[in-house]
Amino acid sequence: MRITCIVAVLVHFFLITHALLPVKDFRVKGLANEIQGVKSRAVVNSWSEQVLSYSPDVVFTSLNNTQVLYTDDTNSIYYIYLILDDGHGYKQRFPLLLDTGSAVSWIYNQSCTSNSCQNNNVTKFNYNGNLKLGSTFSITYTNDQVDGTYISIAENNINMQLGRVTSDFKVQDFSLGLTSDSPSIFNGFSVSGILGITTDSSDENIVSQMYDSGLINKKVFGLYLTNPGQIYRGNVPAKELGGVVLFGQDVADNTKKFIGSNTVNYVDVVDNNNNYWLINISDTSVVSSQGESSNVISDSRLTIIDSGTTGIVFPFDDAVAIHKQLFGDTGYLNDQNGNFAFLCNYTNENIVFNVGGTKLSVSSSNFKGQAYTDPSLFGYCASKIQGLNNYGHWVLGQAFLKSFYTVFDLDANQIGFGQASLQSFGIEFGNESSSSASSSVLSTTCVETSTKSVLTTITH
Repeated sequence: MRITCIVAVLVHFFLITHALLPVKDFRVKGLANEIQGVKSRAVVNSWSEQVLSYSPDVVFTSLNNTQVLYTDDTNSIYYIYLILDDGHGYKQRFPLLLDTGSAVSWIYNQSCTSNSCQNNNVTKFNYNGNLKLGSTFSITYTNDQVDGTYISIAENNINMQLGRVTSDFKVQDFSLGLTSDSPSIFNGFSVSGILGITTDSSDENIVSQMYDSGLINKKVFGLYLTNPGQIYRGNVPAKELGGVVLFGQDVADNTKKFIGSNTVNYVDVVDNNNNYWLINISDTSVVSSQGESSNVISDSRLTIIDSGTTGIVFPFDDAVAIHKQLFGDTGYLNDQNGNFAFLCNYTNENIVFNVGGTKLSVSSSNFKGQAYTDPSLFGYCASKIQGLNNYGHWVLGQAFLKSFYTVFDLDANQIGFGQASLQSFGIEFGNESSSSASSSVLSTTCVETSTKSVLTTITH
């Protein structure tokens, strides 16, 4: 289908992000060669995961400033639906990865045919009207470059809604990128692009645009991600539901529901040219299951908080030091290429990050990946901690964020972390406007409106 365009290219932006983005499976073949050296010294037992269910402690309504997040069957990505509608027959719904490590929000154009764009389940922008194009952009994710052009939804008379909203809840303007490039890191995922939310208050930042549209009273959003296999619709697992994102006043109003008597501790974002949510971690230690603390990294590390990355990324030497302290000399393996595995039947220990004097504790269960099926690696699970030397900062992704209710404050240029204590919660879908009614992009299980139809159980 031909798209007629009125081109108005203003300036070209070149951006680089070092975030890894989603990883479906952290298992690698190379570790099989490492097993013989430690096999005789390690006690390897079988391991299986048990899922518990409870009645929900609280129920959230997914509507307007509180939105449910969706996930894939491996809990590697967390995404939200963005709806475009011109009021004249065009309407599409796009699942977008919620990515605090990306400065650009973009979707696939209809012209995209590479990598995941070949998947019939991937929604691509298919607009038949005239488009006014804005500035171009170029952004690099790991080893893939994505080039494209921004469009202003206001200039093109397109309505935009984020998630399930009422008829009066509309963002007045937003700069959204269109691209014909599909990064290889998205292979196997059915998302249509990225919703990037960095610290920059600009036309490309959805939080800023919600504020400018009068939809929220402050430029702030809160994020809570659930753990694998803990979301239910009745007695049937509903793996497509994966957490909650809140905007504006809803962030403060719901804080105690997530953290109970705990507090949200804030740390300043370190100024940086890429507008990352970058913080300084002064030191890092490991606390054993017996409560014994051992310092592992005594020097400070600049760290990106990135909801678009599945695991945790350290330089190789740091990753080795942390695995060794957690699991001992014989309890883990690595392939010298940055990939690790450890015994699935480990005793649970915590990594503790010192951030501005606040100790942020993350259970090692958060970064335990899938169990190896190779007989030579029986009893080992992939580690979601990678050791890569070509990244300038540490990257703490979803494996870290799942321990906290995290508040991203654009106004104060701070991030707040509250240790999550919520044991379970349910989601009910609020009554949305007719303009954002379901389309063929969503399965009916994702859009049905039923009270307390989803039970999410979190165990810590």
